[in-house]
Amino acid sequence: MIASPAQRPVPQRFEFVREWNDDFLQLFPHRGDYLWAEHPEPGKRPQWKTESRHLLSDRTIQQGAYLFGVRFGALTQYLMFDIDIRSDYHPQQDPFAIWNMVEALEPLGLASFVAVTSSSSGGLHLYFPFEEAQASWALALAAKTLLKNKGFKFQGGQLEIFPNPKPYSDAQTNYTGHRLPLQQGAYLLNQEWERVFTTQTAFVQQWRFAQRKNSVSRQNIDLVVQVAQRKTYSRKLKVSGQKYYSDLCNDIDGGFTDSGQTQPLFAKVANRERVFYHAIYGGKPLEGETLAHRIAEVIRSLPGFEEFCGHQHEVDQLARAWARAAERRYYPYGSKKPLPSGGDRNPLEPEELTPNQKRAQDAKERIRQAIANLLEKNALPVQATARRNAIRGYGIANKTLDKNRNLWHPESLNSLPEAEYHPIEPNLEDSNCSESLPREEYHTIATNKLLSPPSPAPHAQGEAGTDFQAVGGAGGGSAGNPSDDSQSTPEPQFAEAPGSSATKPGPALIREILSKIATKSQQSKQRSCSTQPSPDENYFRQVQQRSGDRPSLIQEDFVQQSLELSGLSSSPPSFPPRSHDTPLQAFVSGDQTASPAESGGCVLNAIEVEIARLDWTPELESIWIAQHFSGKTRSELSLGELVLLLRQLKQLHRSY
Repeated sequence: MIASPAQRPVPQRFEFVREWNDDFLQLFPHRGDYLWAEHPEPGKRPQWKTESRHLLSDRTIQQGAYLFGVRFGALTQYLMFDIDIRSDYHPQQDPFAIWNMVEALEPLGLASFVAVTSSSSGGLHLYFPFEEAQASWALALAAKTLLKNKGFKFQGGQLEIFPNPKPYSDAQTNYTGHRLPLQQGAYLLNQEWERVFTTQTAFVQQWRFAQRKNSVSRQNIDLVVQVAQRKTYSRKLKVSGQKYYSDLCNDIDGGFTDSGQTQPLFAKVANRERVFYHAIYGGKPLEGETLAHRIAEVIRSLPGFEEFCGHQHEVDQLARAWARAAERRYYPYGSKKPLPSGGDRNPLEPEELTPNQKRAQDAKERIRQAIANLLEKNALPVQATARRNAIRGYGIANKTLDKNRNLWHPESLNSLPEAEYHPIEPNLEDSNCSESLPREEYHTIATNKLLSPPSPAPHAQGEAGTDFQAVGGAGGGSAGNPSDDSQSTPEPQFAEAPGSSATKPGPALIREILSKIATKSQQSKQRSCSTQPSPDENYFRQVQQRSGDRPSLIQEDFVQQSLELSGLSSSPPSFPPRSHDTPLQAFVSGDQTASPAESGGCVLNAIEVEIARLDWTPELESIWIAQHFSGKTRSELSLGELVLLLRQLKQLHRSY
């Protein structure tokens, strides 16, 4: 009776007869496409051949009629290195080379090995066994990458690795095979690389001992493989791009190892994905929400994210903020814009000035110092030609003065600077959703050449019961809290003393300031080489804490308050007038025929002196004025506000 298909025995895979009691042969389980060779004559090399028709059996090996070698399968439990007797890494040439190899392999968890002679030639085979089977290709690639990073060169006759890191191929390919240990001419070696009496049992004992000391994990292998694959991907980049891409990946792939690493990792990921994603994976450069989504995806996949990242609830929000910062700072690889010079810089840190920018900045500083020195000597001419000649006496060329006309020319002092800076404001539509940018950025905006001259400040109302906003002191706000019964927020106004005109406080204060400059000219030399750092966003807060100034409502006469806060006496000494100071003297004396532009120019000149003393850049000056004068620029300030600005700058200089 013929059995039905369901009753027929299912044939198993054809295998060799195993000798289960032979522990030595169990260490080398892969027997397909094995190598064999006849025993060679003394001094000659064996002629190896491949047998693919059947598997190598335990009994055939035990027979010992031929020399045998084995290959690797998809998984392996050991790694082996072949060092030739003439190799630069052999102990006879370099006694520390092998220990340097072991040190390089420690990131994989490999620390112990079994050393044997490969044959009577004197070459070495180093076996690194471990308990958990690993992918052969990944282990080989990781080990070779670590050793190459330490300077080891892989080539026949020097150093070979088994299994070899073979590239992917659609056709089936075999790993390189190696000779089985303990055959003709092979012996175990001690720590002094001397041959010792060898048995298979002794070999297995050393194997098991090293196997327990080596702890290889898939996670450690994957981390190293990423580095190797990164180099393969980066072949699409030029040399400079490869180095930059590799540096970024080195910082990112380690992931989170402690707290306080969220923002730096976001910065590196945003930098890499913005610049290189399209060059590595193809497609268009990432931007907008696509870039933010990619940043969040990479951050969540990093090692240690769940353990150390304290911002897991706002990853998407931080990713959008850093995506916007990266789009402003970096350009996709291959665009006409140059690549950033390095991968270790925060994208929100200011760029280093170029040599041309440094020379331009130095020229502006020399002009400011020259004007300050002339003002201290009361020798700054009013006429443009005379002023130019006076400044040229300080070694400043005409060409430099023409480029920086706004710093010294009487007709240009009231105009806007060539570029102003204002903060990039975050999205204010959702007050509960912060942008979480590391610091505030500033970008230039074009000046408006159509702006009309600022209108005079409005007169304060003198009716009883009228409340005025407080005028902030050094480091304070430009406006205080309005009165409780106020329904609207009035603009800052100045109270007048009874019986005084609106222009009286200005001349009185200028008279006192000029007197102060004249009497202390020897004590206020310019500190051009000051070692003090430039003021940052915390400077004014620290000054306010030191000085203890608080904004208060103006209830007293403006002139008296200005004199007290400026540290000047109420009865200033007089000084002889000069021909070139006519507009200033007219302004001080209250002469209404004096040109407002000439009078304001004198105040601006005095302000420039204080700015130079504080060693401020134009950007810091604009920020400070905007914070203390309701977002205005210096050119938008009225004459009274300019006087108030001058008073506050002098007070800042004394506090600092």
